[in-house]
Amino acid sequence: LPPPDRNNQILEDYPKLLDDLRAIKGIESIPIILVKANICQLLEPKLDEDGFNVANLGQSLYFPACGRQGEFQTQLKAILARNRISL
Repeated sequence: LPPPDRNNQILEDYPKLLDDLRAIKGIESIPIILVKANICQLLEPKLDEDGFNVANLGQSLYFPACGRQGEFQTQLKAILARNRISL
């Protein structure tokens, strides 16, 4: 799908994502890390508004399958450190 259609589909399917997330016991306290720039831009504000703990705090992550694995790792480490999340 072209980017505008992809974004529209993501937003159209948001209620289904909410249903899936709400089915996870205790999800509100679990940090969620969003990957891929358009996912971060589209869903972070909505998930935050709906009470979920989005750890990105406005920072997008590169999609690691597109050849930017090193940058992805750096971005992910920064998000984990900022949120005091250890693996």
